[in-house]
Amino acid sequence: MGNGLQGTLIPVRGNLESFAAFEIGLLGSAYYAGFALGCFVGPALISRAGHIRAYLAMVSVASIIALLHVLYIEPFLWWILRGITGFCFAVLYIVIESWLNECSTNETRGKIFSIYTAINLTVITAGQMMLGLADPKSFALFALSSILVSLAALPVAFTTAVSPGPVAVVRPRLVKFYQVSPVGIAGCLAVGLANGSF
Repeated sequence: MGNGLQGTLIPVRGNLESFAAFEIGLLGSAYYAGFALGCFVGPALISRAGHIRAYLAMVSVASIIALLHVLYIEPFLWWILRGITGFCFAVLYIVIESWLNECSTNETRGKIFSIYTAINLTVITAGQMMLGLADPKSFALFALSSILVSLAALPVAFTTAVSPGPVAVVRPRLVKFYQVSPVGIAGCLAVGLANGSF
């Protein structure tokens, strides 16, 4: 929910601060660049620190970053902050999804991930709707975003569940992927571009 609020709040605030359209567009690009980096680096980070510690560290950093946006209003710095946010959320998604994957069976995996996706998209949308709760030029919405991100740490911090085993570190071979399935690569690229712009 906190990520959904940030995703709407930050470009709106950038517009109110007279950022150029190109500068606002780069905020989204920076998030996804950080997210992509997190997908590559995240498994090694999780293997080193463990699921729970990696999750709590990324929640902490993402919460701090939400507040830094309002303290330092400058496009270049915001690009860096959005990249760090994207990185944090990529690692968080890896932790959550690898944990759900390990806890599910072949028979229950589809149902579990359907419920997870529905919940995830619902809370992101609810976060976006929170934009109307306060003036985007105030500190309040940035604080609310930070609070919501911080709250995500509580279920994992107090869990009694067994942490999953180490995440396998893989090296994607894009040329090999393309040779195996050029239509699949083109489809993934198209979906990524459409989803990112959405």
